Amino acid sequence: MLAIPGDPGVAGSGAKRIGAVTNDPDDLLVAYLKSLGFKPVLLDGVSLTNSSTVDSYDYLFFPSRPSDLDGSNVPYAQHASVVNNLQSFLNRGSRIYFADWSGDYLESVFPDAVNFYDAPDASAASQVGAEADVTATVNDSSLAALLGSSTLMLHLEPAYLLMLDTGVIPGTRAIVRTLLQGERLFQPPGTPAPAPVSLGTGPLVVEFDHGAGRVTFSSAGGSLPPLTDEMKALLRAIIFR
Repeated sequence: MLAIPGDPGVAGSGAKRIGAVTNDPDDLLVAYLKSLGFKPVLLDGVSLTNSSTVDSYDYLFFPSRPSDLDGSNVPYAQHASVVNNLQSFLNRGSRIYFADWSGDYLESVFPDAVNFYDAPDASAASQVGAEADVTATVNDSSLAALLGSSTLMLHLEPAYLLMLDTGVIPGTRAIVRTLLQGERLFQPPGTPAPAPVSLGTGPLVVEFDHGAGRVTFSSAGGSLPPLTDEMKALLRAIIFR
């Protein structure tokens, strides 16, 4: 059994504070956390500009569609204070989980971590994945042992972000590790929608260390509830291990 840290809804001196950067209480990632017994505090983008607020949490989750625009329509991901606060947050040993469209934050905070597929003729760069059920290969041996399988079925929502490759982040020696990989399908724009185009096998879930902390990014926003036991086990493992 994998021990899971507590949150504000769990008694005990070892309780951890968990924040979810979204204005949608019904977001799938928030639902996942609640299904695991947590009570994440919902945060908006402006909260990330305050270092004291960011540092009051131990884990931050960025669902697939976070609240990310200020009054001037500048994404919070591009605010220098947000970039600095999230990097400092990780330096002290905290964890961040980015899902799907929140990859905009990942690109701003760690621009060299992942190379995303950009389609200049699409309505939104990178958000060009075709909806699909994909059999993912579990590259990490500890995850495979926990799941009891080297493969896992993932449901990819429409317009997910496509990762092309990963590597070493310059100046940090941080190696981006691919935890799950599988076929990536690009959805060309058009009406009616053209047939999806395969980009071949590549990363679907990755992680890397920064300071004493860790970042996880998943192209998959997730499948619809209820969660299977193996998906709960996977979420526990990739975040809290």
